[in-house]
Amino acid sequence: MAVKQLASDGSVLSSASDQTARLWDPAGDVARHTLEPAGLALAVLSGLEDGKHLAATIAVDGCMRLWDLNSGQCIQVNAHNAQLVITMSRLSSNLLCLTAI
Repeated sequence: MAVKQLASDGSVLSSASDQTARLWDPAGDVARHTLEPAGLALAVLSGLEDGKHLAATIAVDGCMRLWDLNSGQCIQVNAHNAQLVITMSRLSSNLLCLTAI
């Protein structure tokens, strides 16, 4: 299980062995979004200047997925056979750097 906190609003993103990740509301125990398939590997980039919060996950199928945490939608899938997301950073307004192994 992995847990990441979004600094801007206190929400928490957690992953579980059932191949889901959930974005939890900081005020209660209600999940705002359930992301699947997500796997156990997580990286979060939050508080971007455009108001977006992004997450990267890797599921058992080896695909790395990029998620828009504002909507809960998967916005990109990369078939890499990766197992772990190490870092995610924003290089420019339209360029992300994801490091996975």
